[in-house]
Amino acid sequence: MKSSPRGRLAQGTSILLAFLLAGCGSAAVSPSVTPEPIASATPTPTPTPSPTPSITPSPTASSAVDAAAGLAIASPYELVALDEITAAAINGAMDAALGDFNSVFAFGYRSVTKSGEPLTGSLVMVMSFPSGAVTSMPGFLDSVAGGMAGTGSGSIKSTTILDHPVDLITTDSLVYAAYLSEKDVVIVMTPALALSKAIVTALISASE
Repeated sequence: MKSSPRGRLAQGTSILLAFLLAGCGSAAVSPSVTPEPIASATPTPTPTPSPTPSITPSPTASSAVDAAAGLAIASPYELVALDEITAAAINGAMDAALGDFNSVFAFGYRSVTKSGEPLTGSLVMVMSFPSGAVTSMPGFLDSVAGGMAGTGSGSIKSTTILDHPVDLITTDSLVYAAYLSEKDVVIVMTPALALSKAIVTALISASE
């Protein structure tokens, strides 16, 4: 049975969160296979052909577009772009998790500071859908929340913040807050419920 975009997203989100908790470790690189040399007669010199320009493949949506580029947050919080190595590692993990659906979703990530001071363990992730059709599906936000809660002890509570429906997901390690912003899903991850709610409030306030 083929996975649906909603199911793939929940799976990808779950894998991403596990990846972040593991400290964004680098993935193992598969060794390349060296072909065995083939014996041949002494070649007859021939003119060297001009090199043919190669075509660089277009990057997938998840790595080509920074979905968090237009995200704003109200004072006293600030959003800070991740370093290139960390962002590339996260995008690679999401591409692997989403498989064929990686051309549907685009992602963006920001760390959070307060009055210029880093908030340890705090991250904002934006998942963007070009058509917005997926996010309009009934129960879509709850599916994303279910993917973050996983099969363990995570609990989900639905609430509203500034009239926006928000799912709060509490696990043993982090507290996530997820809400819809037009065609995007915004997920806040912090170590504490109060902090997650405060950052969501500042994000929604800045967008209005």
